[in-house]
Amino acid sequence: MRSACLALLLAAGPPLAGQGAVARVLRARELELLDAPPATLLLLPAAGDRAFVPALQALLDHPALAALRVPAQVLPPGDPEAARLRAQAGLGVGSAWILREPGTRRLGGRGLGAPTEPALLDALHAEGFQDRAAILTAYLRRHPENREARAQLLQVLWSRGELGALRGLPPAPAGGPTPAKAEPLSPVRDLECWSPFTGALDAAFRDGSWRELDLGWLADAPPVEGASPTLQGLYIRWLPEVEGALREDPSSEALWSLWCRMSGATGGRHLDALLASLAPSPLTPPGDWPPEGAARLLLAAAKTPADWQALETHYAAAWDAGSHPLLDRAARGAEEALAADWRDSLEPLLTCELRLGATARAEAVLRAARDASRWSGLGAKAAALAERCGQKALAARWAALDREAAR
Repeated sequence: MRSACLALLLAAGPPLAGQGAVARVLRARELELLDAPPATLLLLPAAGDRAFVPALQALLDHPALAALRVPAQVLPPGDPEAARLRAQAGLGVGSAWILREPGTRRLGGRGLGAPTEPALLDALHAEGFQDRAAILTAYLRRHPENREARAQLLQVLWSRGELGALRGLPPAPAGGPTPAKAEPLSPVRDLECWSPFTGALDAAFRDGSWRELDLGWLADAPPVEGASPTLQGLYIRWLPEVEGALREDPSSEALWSLWCRMSGATGGRHLDALLASLAPSPLTPPGDWPPEGAARLLLAAAKTPADWQALETHYAAAWDAGSHPLLDRAARGAEEALAADWRDSLEPLLTCELRLGATARAEAVLRAARDASRWSGLGAKAAALAERCGQKALAARWAALDREAAR
């Protein structure tokens, strides 16, 4: 049915002037149809069976099943819809699973108890589920110009590599190293997990299409690169390309986000040297360079005194030149505005100063903000920041600021 719909869609466009625009719309619609799951996996646990749903969820995390991106829904015991489905499917009262086509009442594969991986795979394939990467790869053979599909393929390949890599790592103890600091994957496992993704991203860098792809999702992905020499090698090879793009567009938050990810995964690059090589507009005020979004990314990635100094210059200029609720007596009691000003302006500035050891400057700025705003929560926030920066004595002194403000 889906192939017939696609054939009708692709035959519907006018042959002349509007053909290019219509073709783009039809290709987008085709991609949307390819993205629609053919069925939903309904989980019907029996009363008192607490193991059934976790068992199915763990099964769906297996690489072969995770690649199919199966949507699942739990219908708890006592749900009228669950009773109706049991009757329609001819299932008893035990825990059960059913595949249902979306938007209809047609039921597909079903069974009692948790299925084995091969049995569930067979049922999903019979229902029309396909490997998402294979679908997108085939689609891109027909439409290699489709940037959305290419970005989706990269995200699918990343998710698959991430899942395989995390399954290959021992669980980290509480407070132990993150995957970014874990022992490297074995060469064989590293290539199994990451060669599809690195191959696709390498191709995007080689043909220049990476600039047009939405890679924003990578900023929120777990930091697994520390365990992957394959990913690190890719980043080292192409980081100069990203830095070259930043020289052309130094205000691009997307480029800064990608640079921070790649730089952090490969041991960090010198931020001060990079900033010195960029040329913002000569009319850009010091407090507006680097761009606000980029500054937040860089603050999270800063590692060296030179990094902190470059960012302290930015945040100090922004603080000195800006209008701040924390320095505006009329804003007293405006909790939301005070909290936002702390998060966006004062906390980053104090962080840089404490990392540089400039505690006198930090305390002077903080006390000025306390005296102006009389904000009762400022001392606690500042004390927690000082604690994170390893300044225990300062944290104790700043914790007392709230009591002073209340007098």
